[in-house]
Amino acid sequence: MVKTPIDRAALTKKALAAVRAEPGCESVKIVSITTVTVVNDGSTDWHLQVTDPGEADMDSAHHAANRVKDALTAQFDLSDA
Repeated sequence: MVKTPIDRAALTKKALAAVRAEPGCESVKIVSITTVTVVNDGSTDWHLQVTDPGEADMDSAHHAANRVKDALTAQFDLSDA
């Protein structure tokens, strides 16, 4: 499957919308995308973190972010890594 290149701002917007769509996470205010380097092979990847959960339970928001990251990773490559 070919992944679509996406810039950080657009990916952050998609990720926030997807996290907010998760049950109990409607009030999440801010997510951030961090570029990471995979040590074993030197490739780059990205990490999704909820930085302001709003009124959402932080544990629920964290699990939602993991699900969203998995889904978005299958679709997009961060173009400004």
